[in-house]
Amino acid sequence: MTKLILVKPGRTILQQPKRRASGSSLTEIRANLKKQLRLFILWWTLVHLISVPAVAATYYVDPQNGNDSNIGTSTEMAWATLGKVNGTTLSPGDLVLLRRSRTWEEGLSTDSSGSDSSPVTIGAYGVGDAPVIRSLTVYGDYTVVEDLVIDAAKASQDAARVSGARNCVLRRLTIRNGTREGVDVSRAENLLIDACHIHHFLAGSFANQQDAHGIVVTRSQGITVRNTEIHHVSGDSFQADPARDANNLTNDILIEDCHFWTGPLTTDFNSGWVRTDNLPESQRQYPGENAIDTKVLKSGWETVPRMRITIRNVLAHGWKKDAFIANKAAFNLKEKIEAIIDGVTVFDSEIAFRLRGANGNANVTLKNGVVYSCEKALRAEDNLENLTVYNSTFGHSIATQLQFAGGSAGTSTWEFANNVFVETKPTVATDPTNLTIAGDELSINFANYASGDYDLRNGSLLIGTGKTLIDVTLDRNGRIRTPPYDIGAYEFSTDGGHGSPPLPPENLRIM
Repeated sequence: MTKLILVKPGRTILQQPKRRASGSSLTEIRANLKKQLRLFILWWTLVHLISVPAVAATYYVDPQNGNDSNIGTSTEMAWATLGKVNGTTLSPGDLVLLRRSRTWEEGLSTDSSGSDSSPVTIGAYGVGDAPVIRSLTVYGDYTVVEDLVIDAAKASQDAARVSGARNCVLRRLTIRNGTREGVDVSRAENLLIDACHIHHFLAGSFANQQDAHGIVVTRSQGITVRNTEIHHVSGDSFQADPARDANNLTNDILIEDCHFWTGPLTTDFNSGWVRTDNLPESQRQYPGENAIDTKVLKSGWETVPRMRITIRNVLAHGWKKDAFIANKAAFNLKEKIEAIIDGVTVFDSEIAFRLRGANGNANVTLKNGVVYSCEKALRAEDNLENLTVYNSTFGHSIATQLQFAGGSAGTSTWEFANNVFVETKPTVATDPTNLTIAGDELSINFANYASGDYDLRNGSLLIGTGKTLIDVTLDRNGRIRTPPYDIGAYEFSTDGGHGSPPLPPENLRIM
């Protein structure tokens, strides 16, 4: 008879039994063999259970046809409430799908984490309009939330929050109707906000506007906002670092392909914010302070790193002067930051770019910019240094191309090149590649300047009269610039056509 011996996990040997010791019985030998066989089966089972990855689950939620006592893993056995989701620990790769054309009078909160290859995903299923929830909070890493409407119903709370989470995505969300923040981001890393529509976050009243921002980011690293529209907020469309935390400032921000704007309300929001689009222009109310506002420390700024922000292909308009907010600007950039602004169009605003020199100085590079119908194109404050303006078009209806406030001693560090100014140009634009266009020359040089189209016409004197700049390889339309460069934001195209005014991003409405 042979017997089975466990020698090492994964290996067995067969061995001839030793001669039975005196007094041993055949029954004892059989019992010993059975015991060893049971141990082997147990070991084999545990090894294979550990080595087989868990299968990701899909959970369905339907407030009309579901029940929280169901298992949730099929449309026929769906859960009913978001509370059930909130109390469930999700695993990497799990999906939570909310039934379309349904509304929950509750919020969704998740602290479960996915992984790089298998995120936790929260989305929608079925047909009809996107599911509507009251709030969203994300604490877990590698979480994707998409295709939902977050309607705060004017409650005094943030509509969406991302707190302490890494590598998360908010995609194709409509976030609306609040009196606090649309999206509040704190201590996050590598967050992408993509193809979202954020609107109507209004606190206080027009005469006493209180902060309710579209997106506010603090103590976070690596934030990208892309293809997103934000409008009608009583604070800023995007604000960075209101907490001014010296130990953990925000850094590495990218905002691209976005549309930030404001205008008179078309319906009443509450008693403090009412419709004014049907009134004469002088009586219309334009809520909001800035499209983008950056902040750093007021004291101790010497010891903190310089925040980096890139703003690319953004359309901003509507920050008109009023009697309640001083110096309303589309872009209010301050202080101790390194800002790259590439391909930005600003119109219908009091100030296009308000740049601050105090507390470390906003180092700003503006290229391929288009500004028109603004009271002031540039406002430089507190002896601003290190301003670079390349290949930009300063168009019609600009009362002041450049305004100084608090001193102009930093202009020796400025550089202007390949820019075109309508009617007048600032005295700092001394390089011969900075040109002025006036009167009848506007129609000769520009495609349709009255509608904001500053693409170049064939025969324009701006074609081929600039100099090559290694930092400007593309124009406002994304065309490749070829030496000798054209002057202004647009490189002339020889394909027989010209561009058109930049359009807002598409596919923002959640279906």
